[in-house]
Order: sequence, then structure tokens, then C-alpha cells
Amino acid sequence: MDSPILHSLFENTTLDHSIARPVYLQLADILLDCIKTGKLRSGQKLPSTRDLAGLLQINRITVGKAYEELQMQGWLESFVGRGTFISAHLVDHEPETLTGNRHRPAMKKAGFSIPFQNYPDKATDIFIPELHLDDGYPDPSLAPLKELYRAYRNQLTRGGLYHRFGSYNDPAGPQYYRETLSEYLNATRGLKTTAQNILSVRGTLMGINLVCTALIRPGDVVVSGIPGWKRHTMP
Repeated sequence: MDSPILHSLFENTTLDHSIARPVYLQLADILLDCIKTGKLRSGQKLPSTRDLAGLLQINRITVGKAYEELQMQGWLESFVGRGTFISAHLVDHEPETLTGNRHRPAMKKAGFSIPFQNYPDKATDIFIPELHLDDGYPDPSLAPLKELYRAYRNQLTRGGLYHRFGSYNDPAGPQYYRETLSEYLNATRGLKTTAQNILSVRGTLMGINLVCTALIRPGDVVVSGIPGWKRHTMP
């Protein structure tokens, strides 16, 4: 563990394996208490899961679950390659020191004297409520992942559902859709098309790009209607 301060903070931490509350939640409670009491400050880096697990003589996975629990609640932030930190978005409860110097500009500007108040040398403690009410985040540890996986697997492998919904279809578009569109164009536009002449694309930009790629060559002159569509002239 890099910081001797953090080492001294966690070296006396005790976790009770005999009670019903899981060990990772006990560790999460201890870390949360350190944050609320100011022992761990906003932006401060926490020990790695390996270092803290070695210090507390517990499994590294247990430390990781405690970090994840507080991260889901918004108390911690994790960055790939950098580590886990106390959230930088927490409110700083450090009381601001007030001095009598702040009254001097007010006296000069007001033109009359202001009774000077002696502030206590030691700031009073800030009340921290025991209950933290927050919408929070869904707890993925409560999700029945094994049951969901089993249900998805059974549905996809039963009755050819995977081949019907999980595999690729004709890249030109559904056959019935292209046949219907061809009949509509022939009846309303005087065209002579078949389903083989229809290509379904995801949007106008993709369609214009395919048409331009297939028909236009460098040096060709393209005539478009006015006002036309502005986005097709954008580079």
C-alpha cells in the first residue's frame, strides 16, 4: 500500500465472519463511514484490491465487491489503468474559517460601524444524518443472472428461434416487403420492376451514397432539384 496514512487507517479494521451481514458489505460500511467522517476525502485514491485484501487478510474478490457496491451508490469512481478514487462530485463538508477581516470592507462602504463578532477558534461539528436517501442504482448482484441465462438459452435453441431471429437475413431486405413495394411502384409510378430491382437501406443518406457510388464517376455533372435537400450537398 503506497500511503502510510491509508495503511494506518485500514490496519485496525476488523471484519466479523460470524454475522449474517456479508463481509463485503461490512467493508463497504467501513469505507462509507470513513468518507462521511472526512477520513477519506473527495478525489483521494483508494488502495488496490490486492493491497487492501492483503492487509485485511481477505479475498481480493471481496474487496472488489465492496468497491463495486459503493461505486453503484455514487461514492466511488473507477478508472481503467488509474485505480479507484473517492468520487470527485461529493460535497466537501470542511467548514470554512471565518475571520474578522471580512467586516472591514463592509465598514468602509457602509459608513457606520458593525458590531464585531468573535468566531470560535474551533469550528463546530457538522451534523451528518444516519440515513442517506438516494434513488441510487439497480443492484446487479440481486439479478437472477443464471436463471436469465438459462431461459434465454432454452428459448434460442428451441424450435429454431435462433435461425429465425438471431441470424442474418437477406441484405437486400425481406422478400415479401420488396415484392409489395415493387407492385406499388408499378401501379402508381408506371415502372416495370421486380423484387430483384428493390434494395432496402437503413436511411436516405445510405441510399444516396449507394446510388452515387454506383452511377457517378469523377467529372460527371449532377443536376438536382431546387430547393432539393440541403444535407445531400454537404461534404
